[in-house]
Amino acid sequence: MNTGIIAALIALVGVLASVMASVALALRATRIELKRTRQQLTSAYATRLIDARLGVYPELYAILSDFLKHIEGGSDKHMAGQALTMADLKDLLSKLVAWDSHHALLLSDRAGRAIFGLRQQLIQLIRAAQPNEERALTSSATLDALLSGAHQLEIGLKVDLGIYEIEKYEGRDFHLSYLEASKSVERQNPAK
Repeated sequence: MNTGIIAALIALVGVLASVMASVALALRATRIELKRTRQQLTSAYATRLIDARLGVYPELYAILSDFLKHIEGGSDKHMAGQALTMADLKDLLSKLVAWDSHHALLLSDRAGRAIFGLRQQLIQLIRAAQPNEERALTSSATLDALLSGAHQLEIGLKVDLGIYEIEKYEGRDFHLSYLEASKSVERQNPAK
């Protein structure tokens, strides 16, 4: 083979290798830049979502807190010995529906399912009551179910705001109670 042809082939291989390396580096740089841009957009979106939630979640949290205090203790009604009534359930349902109608778009799937579940519990209890019935709700099973539903929604709101940084968003445990959430945090952060 002619030395000129061999030199030309070696030069061609060198040029091809150089072009391939340049293309590979350019693709890598593009992927890195796209990843950085996605992270910036995700961060900006998350910040705006948290800010919007912080603007409206306290109102719902206050509604839930007042309701829970009426059942568990601490409210004026509870301290006066007044039990939970159908009027209280209707009032809570009305407030939940009004809040949900204006702000449901900001709820995560978890919090959305929790508010829906609590509303369904309230609707079932209200429908099961006789018309104009204002009896006190004393069934511990009913009260426990209402407490659980309200606690699930409270936990959902706190998780949405990052108050419970229990796990990454994907694959996060669904905690049914504050006790479960507390135990999960303890497992992840054992005492030193």
